[in-house]
Amino acid sequence: MHRLALLVLLASPALAQSRWGLTWRAPEGCIGAGDLAQAVEEKLGKSIFAKDPQYRVEGSLQPGSTTKWKARLTLVSAAGEVLGTRELTAEDADCRALDKRIALAVALTIEPELQRSVPAPAPAASARAPLAVAREEQAQEPALPPRGSAFVHIETESREVRLLRFGGTSYGSGYGSKGPVTVAITSFSDECRAPCDQQIQRADDRFHIGGSGVVMTSEFVLADHLERGRVNLKVKAGDAGAFTGGMFALIGGLTAGVAGLSLTIAGAVSSSFSSGGFVAGGLVTLLVGGVLTVVGAVVMGNNRSEVTFDDGTVVR
Repeated sequence: MHRLALLVLLASPALAQSRWGLTWRAPEGCIGAGDLAQAVEEKLGKSIFAKDPQYRVEGSLQPGSTTKWKARLTLVSAAGEVLGTRELTAEDADCRALDKRIALAVALTIEPELQRSVPAPAPAASARAPLAVAREEQAQEPALPPRGSAFVHIETESREVRLLRFGGTSYGSGYGSKGPVTVAITSFSDECRAPCDQQIQRADDRFHIGGSGVVMTSEFVLADHLERGRVNLKVKAGDAGAFTGGMFALIGGLTAGVAGLSLTIAGAVSSSFSSGGFVAGGLVTLLVGGVLTVVGAVVMGNNRSEVTFDDGTVVR
């Protein structure tokens, strides 16, 4: 069984007129760089790979974490700029099961017009031209959805939920009361507000769910959950106020617990008349600290934001 897993491509028919290079890594026994280059050129019906390429396809084939095999293709310019990626997966035990699809994916990266070619009438098997074979195989392939962007839908009960794009972290230095200090500033861009229903560009960037009064989630990549050009997010928004209150309760509880334990130990080892009061006070403080710790942890846990994707992945 094969399935197209991911696709990102910034391509133009003009790319087919450029000089191309191919870098390929695969385990022993799988398709090699030479065989792959030959298969691609047969599909295109012409020689395409040359020295000093203007564009390069960097590819690799390796065992997948949830599938038997995963092939990843990255389109890179001569300046080293990553222009897009494709990923193909196969459930077959034999890594050669992906040979034709890898070659076709590389061919479509180089010449996108091949995808829109009309299949020509098939000649006799012995007289088939390489390009006719490519067109016949393409007619059996599903349409490749664009992956430079993703249509995002957010399902949530909170209207304050927003999709945030990670913008980067900058660092600065200054002086505080205890000497030099380093300050880190993390920036985010507001992409859309629930329910979103927008086309989000650069789906391979890092994103978070957040918003006014909403606890921010860990980062995720929209492209990792793309299905037919669409990503659906089911969001349980955590209340930032309650989460902060729970955090203070947890910190206060831990502090009280340490203080109560110290008082209890001090009273137990003291031989003075007032040692009994220290023990009782310590036990009470320890009990209060324990209750605050438990309550704080529960409140924080219940108010963490949670994102569930259609593929079952949960991000908190």
